[in-house]
Amino acid sequence: MADADFTSILIHTCTIQRKSATGEDTHGHETFTWPDLATLVPCRLETLPQREIQSISDQRAVIEDLNIMFEPDVDITEDDRITTVVRTADSAALAGTFSVLLVVDSEDDSTTLHHREAKLDRIKDP
Repeated sequence: MADADFTSILIHTCTIQRKSATGEDTHGHETFTWPDLATLVPCRLETLPQREIQSISDQRAVIEDLNIMFEPDVDITEDDRITTVVRTADSAALAGTFSVLLVVDSEDDSTTLHHREAKLDRIKDP
């Protein structure tokens, strides 16, 4: 369990979804759904600088990088995704689905897990 000071900065909630295989399509490729693993998970989402990319065919997209923090016992992996991020103070929602790129455990000292962080990204139109 995280300490009270850390818990007080978790000003958002989110939904964690985990990919689940459902079968195969007509071409033999595996198909998936994204059922909710956990909802209303306390967290803190921080936005980082955005990157704009352009393809050879002149299509543009913005890649938004984010960091999200959780209490240490939250079950999250690099195969998950985040949705329904809501700021608890005013119910303001951040729309979209965020891919989990990396999960990192942060320790107080060499033996005590303080919190869990995940690096996220989201691709959106410019």
